[in-house]
This record gives sequence, structure tokens and C-alpha cells, in this order.
Amino acid sequence: MNCKHLKVFDAAENQLSGLIPGWLGFELPKLVILILRSNRFYGRIPLQLCNLTHVQILDLSINNISGTIPKCLSNLTALVDKGHSILTITHHYASDFGNGILSGSYDDAATLIWKGIMSEYKSTLGLVKSFHLSSNQFTTTKNEIDDGNPPSCIMFYNQREIDRRLFTHEITTANNRRG
Repeated sequence: MNCKHLKVFDAAENQLSGLIPGWLGFELPKLVILILRSNRFYGRIPLQLCNLTHVQILDLSINNISGTIPKCLSNLTALVDKGHSILTITHHYASDFGNGILSGSYDDAATLIWKGIMSEYKSTLGLVKSFHLSSNQFTTTKNEIDDGNPPSCIMFYNQREIDRRLFTHEITTANNRRG
């Protein structure tokens, strides 16, 4: 595969099934948006996805993914970094058709669901940060959550609270109250 510069991979609502491909974490190193929402994926989240350090939007919701949420997802620091995000994700292209070169550009767009409302982002897409794992079959034990280490940026209490606590200030606040 030769997609080393691909920034957006949106395969939402395509009735795809099977395991989430681990190669996504290695073959798409510049990926900023990965949306696999509303498919029929099952199995565990592959650890290879933890290599997607540029990802600002990760949506694996509404599938049949099971197991635990990998702790290494805390490596996805672009999801929580403040800073110099660009407003749009623009792509430039040029193609030679033999009788001349066609060139241009386009801005990516992504559709996200937040609290049941579907919204499309385009002109501010580069500023959006979203981590959505709800409506899956994850399991969590107390030992996986409270292992005595300082809380990471990813900590889930149960499946029902995932939507409510995703990368919000509430995670930090709740952890500070517990400790």
C-alpha cells in the first residue's frame, strides 16, 4: 500500500465486517482522522492503532468491538494537545493526463455524532478533536482502571459513561476527586 500521506480515512456506515485491520496503524502514519463508525467490526482494538500519534478524530463507535480498551491509546496525544491546529485540512493535487496537467485543491470534511446529533465539520475540521468508542462491547475491571499509577488522559469507568467523559475536563476533575 502506498498511502503514507493519507490524512483522512472515513469508512463509516459501510457494513464492513471483520477485525479492525492492524495495518492502519503502520501503513497510514500521517493519519489525522480515522472513522470506522457504524459498521460490523468485532474483536479487540488492535494495538497497532496506538501508533497513530497524529490522530485528532478516532471514531470506532457503533460496532461490536470487545475486550478492553488498550492503555497505549494514551499515546494518541494529538487528541488532547492544545496548540497550532489549522482550521481546515486541505489537499493539493496535480495529475498529468497527457494533454496537460490538472491541478487543484480540496478541503476534507467529516461527519461526527455527538450526543445523538450528526454534524459535518469542514471549515473547522482541523480544530476538532474527538474520541468515540460508545455502543460496543468493551469490558473493564477495577484493576485495569485503578492500577495505582497516575491517571492517563484515557480512563473509562464503564461503557455508559464513555460518551460523557471522553477527553473532557471531567476526567481530570473526577480523578482528582477520587485521589
